[in-house]
Amino acid sequence: MNNKSIGIIVAHPDDEILGFGGVILKCIEEGHDVNILFLSTGLSSRKNNTNKDDIINLRKIALNVSKALGVKNTLFENFPDNQMDTVPLLSVIKKVESFIHKYKINIIYTHYNNDMNIDHNIVSKAVLTASRPLPGSLIQKIYFGETLSSSEYSIFNKRFLPNTYFDIEKYLSKKLSILNLYKDELREWPHPRSEKAVRNLAEVRGSEAGLKAAEAFILVRNIKK
Repeated sequence: MNNKSIGIIVAHPDDEILGFGGVILKCIEEGHDVNILFLSTGLSSRKNNTNKDDIINLRKIALNVSKALGVKNTLFENFPDNQMDTVPLLSVIKKVESFIHKYKINIIYTHYNNDMNIDHNIVSKAVLTASRPLPGSLIQKIYFGETLSSSEYSIFNKRFLPNTYFDIEKYLSKKLSILNLYKDELREWPHPRSEKAVRNLAEVRGSEAGLKAAEAFILVRNIKK
């Protein structure tokens, strides 16, 4: 098996573990390198009087999460939280392109393009533009994942309808344990961003594919070389 360079490109810290934690653990166990790009803090719109120390602390937690997962590289950008539509899309695209080129990314996991969260929309659009299949591109696959508290709120005719399922039964307990490092980001059940909701979603997605637990994706592009 050829080792791949995996890119997890998301808007906010906690998106990576909510949507892709099981797949990250699976890919690392299989010998692939996983690299994460966060494009916004995901903090200022949810807290009053957010200051520099809050952002530094959240990034430290994100780095601890990456370490627990076994991620090789974790990068942070500084686009405004829940206001990424106020900056030129080209600026976001260039950051994504730089990340893709720096780590020679082969497979990308990112947000569903119809998520309720505007930052998710922008990141998804930037990823598709930055990874357009030009000659010499190393990118072979792109997946849209689902992020609880955003993907499920898409309007009815744009709901997340997966076509690809990854078995994460053996990784689910570890995913949930690592998720709890983001204790300030989690909420109590029945909030969708609760540990129980994440477990429930994994079990439901698993049942759709004859598995005990799964993460589900839309395979957007699949280039065979």
